[in-house]
Amino acid sequence: ALAAKPLPFPPGAKPDLTFSAYAVTSPAVIHCGQQTIVFNVTETNLGTAPSGPYVTHHFSNGAAFCAKSRPNLPPGTSASFTDTCNLWNGPCDCPPTTYTIPFFGFVDPGNAIAELDETNNQSPTVIRNAQCP
Repeated sequence: ALAAKPLPFPPGAKPDLTFSAYAVTSPAVIHCGQQTIVFNVTETNLGTAPSGPYVTHHFSNGAAFCAKSRPNLPPGTSASFTDTCNLWNGPCDCPPTTYTIPFFGFVDPGNAIAELDETNNQSPTVIRNAQCP
């Protein structure tokens, strides 16, 4: 009889991607027009297998506006990223007002990677101040 080929990980091993930190670090106040938004994020693989390459999306007001490719994340490890994204925050023909914009991140938004837990891929929501004009 042929010996079974050993597997690199136990059967059923899967990655589990999540955020361990998520912050908008710049700008202090968001204005109308084109804005550069800087995120500092730490993503963690809580699973038992490597993630392989994956994508993280950043959302503003519930809409994805920035996608970033990530390298493989081994099981039980974390990686930190600084993501610079461009956000179109509407024209500047608005009356003077102050408001807030919610941001959040989502790892593997298309569920391309089969994970142990698909329900923990969204970061906490971060609220930033915005001003018009």
